[in-house]
This record gives sequence, C-alpha cells and structure tokens, in this order.
Amino acid sequence: MNIKKGIALTFSAMTLLSCADLYGTRAHSNLFNIPLTATAAKSDSTVTVGDLTFQCKITGADTVSMTKLISATEPYINIPETVAINGQNYTVTEIGKSFSNTNYCLEEVTIPRTVVRIGRYAFGNTAFLTKVNGGENVSQVGHGAFNNSAWMSAQRSEKGYVLLGKALLDYDASAVEGADPSVIDLSDARFEEVMCICPFAFSRDSKKITTLILPKRLSNLPPDGSKGMFGTGVSTVAQIYYYDAELDSYMDLKELAIRSERTEAETEFLMAHYQEFSNSVFGDAVTLELAKKIFEKLEIAYVENPEEVTLTETEEYAIVRKIYFEVHKNDDYKYNANASTQSVGFQEDLVTHKGMLCAEYADLYCYLLSLAGVNVQTVNGSNHAWNIVQIGEEWFNVDICKTWYQPATVMTTDEAIASVTSHNRNLKSQLLPACIIRMGDVTLDGVLDESDAALVSEAYQKLLNGEDTGFTEFQTVLADADRSGYIDENDAVWIRSYYEECENGYTGFLENYMKENGMFESVQ
Repeated sequence: MNIKKGIALTFSAMTLLSCADLYGTRAHSNLFNIPLTATAAKSDSTVTVGDLTFQCKITGADTVSMTKLISATEPYINIPETVAINGQNYTVTEIGKSFSNTNYCLEEVTIPRTVVRIGRYAFGNTAFLTKVNGGENVSQVGHGAFNNSAWMSAQRSEKGYVLLGKALLDYDASAVEGADPSVIDLSDARFEEVMCICPFAFSRDSKKITTLILPKRLSNLPPDGSKGMFGTGVSTVAQIYYYDAELDSYMDLKELAIRSERTEAETEFLMAHYQEFSNSVFGDAVTLELAKKIFEKLEIAYVENPEEVTLTETEEYAIVRKIYFEVHKNDDYKYNANASTQSVGFQEDLVTHKGMLCAEYADLYCYLLSLAGVNVQTVNGSNHAWNIVQIGEEWFNVDICKTWYQPATVMTTDEAIASVTSHNRNLKSQLLPACIIRMGDVTLDGVLDESDAALVSEAYQKLLNGEDTGFTEFQTVLADADRSGYIDENDAVWIRSYYEECENGYTGFLENYMKENGMFESVQ
C-alpha cells in the first residue's frame, strides 16, 4: 500500500477550533430574515426567535447550548449565533441531545459557524429534512444526530459518505467512487478537514474492512462511550495508520501501541483514541503482542496453541504466581475507580495504563493464564470479581486486583478469601469448582500442624543436600506456604508458628496470620 506523506494528523493540533476559526466573518443565509442575535424571554432557559422558541443551557462564561426546539412546526429553522440572557450575550456553541428529534415538519436547517458540537439524536428521524446549511465548524457529532433524515440519505447515495463541517458522519466504502471496499482511506483531500469520526460511521463496513487510514487532523472520536465508529461487535480492521506530524509521514498504529517508549504527543493520542480500536482484529493483535512481552519479561513460554500444552503442577503454579506479583508490583497496572465510566477494558489498559476495576483485572488474568495454558475461571461476588485457577486437579482463589494485595488473595481456599471484604461468591459463582486445599498442607489432611512444618523443613534440607524431596509435584506447590516460588525454611517457620498460635487460641487462617505479621513485604 502506498501510505501517503504530507497529510498530517498533528498531535499538537488536537484541539478544538481557535476563536479566529469560530468567529471569523462569513455571510449566512437567513431564512426568515431573523436577527442573528436573539433575545431571551422572561426565563433565562428559553429564547424566542421570531415565531420559534428554544430551550437553552448556559455552558460557560459566555457560551450556551441550544437544548431543545420547543415550537417544532416550522419547516425552516435558522439557529442564532448568539442569544441574550438577562442582558448578557452568549455564543451558541452546541446543539444538544434530541434538540429536534422526530420533527416531521422540518425541511431545512441552518447551523451557525459558532457551533462546534451537535448532540445525540439532535435531528434524528427528521424524515423530510432535505437541506442542512452552514455547520462549517462542527467538530463533534453524537450518535444518530441525523439518522433517518432525507438529507443524510441523499448525501450517502450521492457520494458514499456524509460530511458536516469537520465531522465524518457516515462512510460506505462500497459506494465511494474509486475506493477499495476493504480499505477506508481518509488521507485524501476530501477528508483533509475532518477532525471527528462519528459513532457508527463505519458500521456498515465493520465486518469488511481490513485497513483504516485516519484523517490528518483527527482530534475527536465518538463521544458516546461504547457507541464507537465501528458500531457494536468486533471489527475486522487489522491495520490502522495515523499521521505523525514530526516525521511528516503515516505510521503503523500497531507499532506505536506495543512500543513502551513514547513521546508525550504519542501518549496523548493513544489515551484519547485507542479505546476505539481495541475491540477489533487490530486490537486483538496488539493485545497478543503485549502479552508476549509480559511472558518474555517473566520467562513464561509462549506457544501458539496453549490448549495442546501439558504443564506440570509446579509449572502451572509458577505461571500463576509470576503474573500475580507482576500485576501487583508493576505500577503500569494501576487501579482506577473511574474505569467503569471511562469504559476501560484490559485490552485498552495494556496500551494506555489508564487503570482498571476488578472485572478488568479478572479479565486480564483470564487472558494471560489461558494464553499460557493454565485453566482459569472468573468468580463474581456481590460487587467484586476475581479468579480461580486450576493446579493439577485442584482449584485455588487468586485476586490480582491492586486493592487486594495480601496473602489471602493468592492460592487460597474459599473460606480464607471470604475473610477478605467483598469476596463471598454470588449464587451463580457458587456453581464453579470449590477451592478447599490449603497452602502448606503437604499432608493433605485439611489442617496445618507440626507434621506439615516438619515435612517442609525436611524437604528443604534435602534440597540443600541435592537430594530429591520425595514430594509429589502437587505437594511441592503446597510446600511453598509463603508464596515465594520455592521451598525454604521460612515456609516451615510460617506453618509452625501459625500452628502454635492456633494452639493458643488464634482462629484466623494462615494467610491472615501472615498478613498480620508483615508477610509479602519481601516476596517477589
């Protein structure tokens, strides 16, 4: 593919329009010869313009959003540039959600050059709207803003795409003259002013396209959260190119996403836009490459077909604990209480490091362990999620969420993890395999006592002498009571001291006892 040069997606210019852009002089059609400055009626939330009445909302020191057309019987609407509220003039910069939705009287609308944002469904279901004037500075448009309007249908039929100002509302690759149906190329002159790609803009091609070349001035992607440019579901797009202004060239977004060293502008670009691309073939490929980097760092073998891999119990355990400590001790995987409102999934967080909630941590652990060939499932409580992992024939609880870094959240029983806030299974998760084996219980008799401590201590001495411990693979896993990754005298000390405390009336679990005594501070 010939990736064009000279058409820039400038990171430094990823801002809304300047005042000069917004308020430069230009003649406007005035369908009713109505003054472009309207005067508010008695209420500061309504303005009357000729025979039309609008609801409005003050959004800034001198800006206002037109939130609703109250009198919706006129076929022609000219939205004013400014309105006066209580003697103060406000510039109209936004047309709000459902402003004139399902208005069957509307045939023509003029949008002033001051408007930069149009909300969801603003002119949706306006079947007889055939003409849209102005709007040259619109740079953000919500989902369905002009859906089912005659104007949008006509634009799509004529050109194969729909533009309004600096926003691309719709694109049909199969209908665009000279376009490859599998490629969406927004680098040519027709799209050089595009700053916004709207929700569902590529939905009709989301299962066809393989390559996307982004417009040079892109600064806004769909503002509607889950309603992305590709619509719902997984897009087939596998290659995405963005413009690097400093290099004056289009670059492969995958290379940027998997690269750890980035400029400030590159980081800002990914933070703002990567979510849009994570739910795609492209996003899957990026996630896999980043998982491989994690495996390389942790010395975990990557195989193409993990379902065909047979691991020993000690190998399974090594993978489980390595990833647990990597996530808990690496600041890249931070907790973010706002992740749900920001719709941050683990695939996006691997690239942007915005932070995750418990469900995303659980999804990340599932992905990495499954990729390594370890059986894993997700457990849900009333307001929390974590995982259970299979070692040999038995299952253990593990929670890699940053807020729960303690012994009771790695390789524990259901009883032990339930001692930690929010870790009681809900009804559905109670159907998942139970976790009943205790770390340190090498005798497998259900209790931790002197016999377990003695066997672990003896095994450690044998290792020092180069002898076989006599343990099975599974007993070797259980012997690592402190989760350090190897058997040593500390394991025996923890078991023995815990047993002695229990003899003196201690009623907690081994993991609770270790937390109370500072365990985990030196574990790697």
